[in-house]
Amino acid sequence: MKAKQFLNTLLQEFVYGGHLISLGIPAIISAAIILLKQDFNFILLINGYLLTFISYRYNYYWEIKGDSLTNPDRVQYLAKSLKFSQSLIVIYFLILCVFLIVFTNFKIILFSIFFLIIGIFYTRRFKRITKRIVGFKNLYIGFSWALFVGFISLYYSFFGWILFFLSLFIFLRLLLNTIFFDIKDIEADKRDGIKTIPVILGQEKIIKFLHILNILSFMPIIVGFYLNYFSKIALALLIFYFYSFYYIEKLKDKDANIRKISYLLVDSEYFFWPIILLLAKLLNKFLIK
Repeated sequence: MKAKQFLNTLLQEFVYGGHLISLGIPAIISAAIILLKQDFNFILLINGYLLTFISYRYNYYWEIKGDSLTNPDRVQYLAKSLKFSQSLIVIYFLILCVFLIVFTNFKIILFSIFFLIIGIFYTRRFKRITKRIVGFKNLYIGFSWALFVGFISLYYSFFGWILFFLSLFIFLRLLLNTIFFDIKDIEADKRDGIKTIPVILGQEKIIKFLHILNILSFMPIIVGFYLNYFSKIALALLIFYFYSFYYIEKLKDKDANIRKISYLLVDSEYFFWPIILLLAKLLNKFLIK
């Protein structure tokens, strides 16, 4: 029983503690490295995970009272481990500082500081703007994650139009996924006066909107390929149109567990990006031979 309880706690920490979503950044960085044809580097992956985890865990800790209705499972877990959360944030921050000093350069350190600032400022200052500007949170998160393309660019001293198309693709995918996440919180957001896109459009219109956004999110890949910025392996990412189509259609099912789909299916998409790209790369080499 103790082993089962420990594994259950570990799973809750992984999902509700911010590790799952934070590991999405290393996955996106890995996919970007493949598309940009750069050498693989663990420094970027670790740094991306640390930065994202600190930002999200800080947000979860700070918003624990306000999230009691919108994210009861996460709040229930975090409420039992407040001191652990505080300690973990401090420990991760210290690890990040050592990591940056030892393994990176001044440009990466500046980027990391900037990313932490916009993460913390959203929690402490910018979140109230969501009551005045429709979809502000979605735009903010999409922009923040797309910034990691600039992070990669600085590390490799690599510049070009491909970075724009890649950033736009990441931004639109994050926009789609974060809007989907907001659907489970429609009633609570209405009560709090938060102007999310699902609140404005309603349950039926939001499904059509997400389907349109799902199509539009792949336009940067298609246009980038047409203009010869992306190699043809980038087209393998189009498979995620069907991935998103599936979970968007689940919204029509009244018995669907939207919260579970959001945390496990939607958040897991990014892990498959580098896998699909590597498979496409291997298949392309095989066909050429």
